[in-house]
Amino acid sequence: TLGELSPIDVHTPAQASQAVAIEPRGHIVVVRPDGGSDSSTSRMEFINPIDGRSVADVSIRLPHVVGIAYSPRTGNLYAVSQSSQESNPSGVYRIDMDESRDPSSLSAIATRIAQVPQPTALAFGPDGVLYVTSSGSGRNNGSLRKIGGAL
Repeated sequence: TLGELSPIDVHTPAQASQAVAIEPRGHIVVVRPDGGSDSSTSRMEFINPIDGRSVADVSIRLPHVVGIAYSPRTGNLYAVSQSSQESNPSGVYRIDMDESRDPSSLSAIATRIAQVPQPTALAFGPDGVLYVTSSGSGRNNGSLRKIGGAL
């Protein structure tokens, strides 16, 4: 039976969430547009699932994130981004925390690991293989892609 449906992130401004995942320590990770004038960035918010409290809010230089997932092998975070920007083209990205910056202004670094046109979602298999879907146009109805390696 379906339980009560209620918002959990009541402490944050109402913005369109684009992606969600559960990180290995149990926090909910929500990715939203940055909301500022810079459309090339997003925000990752880490939320405590017990009390809905925001634990961290991290800037990431990656636009239009449509999906995120953690690798069961390495614990690394991966994202798919649909973008027409030359500086951040569409594809699959590994997200690493930027340890070199001041801890009071957390940020993350996005590194493209695969070019996938118009990605729509991603998921890891239990064996660590990454699966990515992409939308198509015309006679191409989209595809499912498999990305192996040390992810």
